[in-house]
Amino acid sequence: MMSASPRYVHSGRVRIAYHLLNESALARPLLMIMGLSGVKEDWHDLPERLAQDRPVAVFDNRGIGESDVPDGSYTAEQLAGDALALLDTLRWEQVHVMGISMGGMIAQTLALAVPERIDRLVLGCTSDTGRLDPAPDREVMSAMMPMAGAAPREAAARALAVNYTPDWIAENPLRFEALIDRSLRYRRRARGILAQINAVSRFAARERLADLTHAALVLHGDADRLIPHPNSARLAARLRNARFETLPGRGHLFWQMDDGQSSGMIREFLANGG
Repeated sequence: MMSASPRYVHSGRVRIAYHLLNESALARPLLMIMGLSGVKEDWHDLPERLAQDRPVAVFDNRGIGESDVPDGSYTAEQLAGDALALLDTLRWEQVHVMGISMGGMIAQTLALAVPERIDRLVLGCTSDTGRLDPAPDREVMSAMMPMAGAAPREAAARALAVNYTPDWIAENPLRFEALIDRSLRYRRRARGILAQINAVSRFAARERLADLTHAALVLHGDADRLIPHPNSARLAARLRNARFETLPGRGHLFWQMDDGQSSGMIREFLANGG
């Protein structure tokens, strides 16, 4: 389990909050990179599942949660630099990396910058460009934007809903209400989220992906409303050594909806890399 209090690392002048699980394990470590507006706690129990086999680090990207919220817009390169600062602090010379959504874009950027530090990549519900093709509809994008004057619970419910499928929410109403309550526990400043959105909008790795030779597992729910499924299909096709897995009927936060299916796939994939 994650401890109540985070540890901190400095990336330049920016303080990054992180948790470390099963740090004494001998298998190759895993770094998990969260997506836009997400905090490290939004992984729920997935880090614990994956830490059965290896050390696992989760952290808050700059602009969110318990990490600093520096002024100005962010870039994928800055966010990848924060991840690298954590790897250096932990003295993890070679790791597996998992990133979802914006975190998948950060993971690609990190692998392109320091390919020798990365063994295997797990890329979930993500894309090779911030200019999504196909793009989500306007209703989805509107729900994700900070709302001036909106009641916190209303804004959290709108933003969370697009991460799941309407059917799943209808079948799990009490669980969805609990997810809203959980979301409100953590600091999600509009200023930081908007700065992260800028990083996503400027991200473009499509023309460089042929340089990545890492074994990659690409996962995507085919009912994802936020980053439509064809974006990951295109990403997997451009990678030289990728396995693409479609998760039928799953939305953006697929690992919270699939009763352990994806965590089993990820554990098996990483076990083959040490």
